Amino acid sequence: MSAVRSEKYVIRPFVDLDAAEELFHNVRLCLDAQEHEAGPVVLDQHTLSSADLVLRLPSPAEIVEAVERTPVAPIDCGLVVVAASNSNRRSCVVFRDYARYLTFGQELEIDREIDPLVFKDRGGFVITVALVLLHELQSEPLRPHLVGTWLARREFRLIPERAEFSFSPEPLTGDIRRQFGLPDRAPSYVRIDEDHLLTADELSSAVSVYLDDDILRLLQQSQNDALSIHIQSELAVTTMGAVARAAVGAVSREVDGPAAPTDVADYPAVEHFLTRLAKRLERETLSSLLSLIDDPDALEAHLRAAFDIRRFTLAALKSTPTHSVQEAGSE
Repeated sequence: MSAVRSEKYVIRPFVDLDAAEELFHNVRLCLDAQEHEAGPVVLDQHTLSSADLVLRLPSPAEIVEAVERTPVAPIDCGLVVVAASNSNRRSCVVFRDYARYLTFGQELEIDREIDPLVFKDRGGFVITVALVLLHELQSEPLRPHLVGTWLARREFRLIPERAEFSFSPEPLTGDIRRQFGLPDRAPSYVRIDEDHLLTADELSSAVSVYLDDDILRLLQQSQNDALSIHIQSELAVTTMGAVARAAVGAVSREVDGPAAPTDVADYPAVEHFLTRLAKRLERETLSSLLSLIDDPDALEAHLRAAFDIRRFTLAALKSTPTHSVQEAGSE
C-alpha cells in the first residue's frame, strides 16, 4: 500500500540562507501592471485568463551577491520559474538559468503560450519563483547539497473569485480509504488538517476533498450534465459547512471559549474565508455568521439556498430518462 503523507510544516535544516531569503521578499507579480505580493491572488475570470504576467525580480547582480553570502556558490545554483495549473495537473518550466549567467533586467515577462493548459486554466495556477541548487554537492552539515533544493522561493497562487468557495476533489482510492478507515462504499470524504488550518495562507491548502474515483472520472467526462452539476453542488455544500465549522472550532480552541469576530481577526485566512462566506449567505455581520455556524442544520439550509441546490435538484430529476418519457407522453 502506498503511503499518503501530509506535511504540516516545512523543515529547513540549513543555515546562512538569510541573504537569499530576504532578497526574495522583494519579488512581485504584476498583472496588467498591478503589483501583487506572494501568496493568494484572487482575480476575476477575465484577468485570470488574459492579463499580462510580469515578474519583478532582484537584479542579476543582487542575486549573485546574495548567493555569495550563502554556503553555495553562484555556479551551483540558478533561478527557476515554474508554473502549475490548479485543475489540469500540469506544470511547465517558464525560466531556468544559472545565477552567474542571468542577463535579464529586473522584469521577466511570462508568455502564456508556453503552455496554454496551465496559463488558461479557469481554475487558476501557481507561479513559483525559486533560487535552486542545480548541482549535487558533497554533503556537509547544515548546507544544501541535493539537486532541486531551494535556497529561497516565493509562490503566487492565482485563483478565480469563485474558487474561494470550491475545493478541487481528488480521487478517493482504496489506499485513501484504508489510511483514514473509510468504508468501501463511502462516496466522498472531506479531510481538514486542523493543525495547519490557522496558519495557512488560504484555507484550501489545509483541506482535502476526496470523491470516489469512479464518480470523479464520470464527473470530469460530463461536467455540464445536470446530474453532474447537482453532485458537484452537493459536495460544495458539504465541504463549505465542514470547513466553516472546523475553522471556527479551531479559533475557539485557541481562545478557550466561543470565537468572536475579534478572535477571528487574528487569523487572516480564516477571517477572509468567513467574511466572503458571510457575504455569500447574506449575513450582515460576522457575528451573525458565527451564530449560524453554531447551528449546523441551519447552516446547511442556508448553504443549500446559497448554492441553489433546489434548482439543480429539479434540473437533475428532469434530466432522468423516466421523467423525460413521462413528459413526452403528456404532450
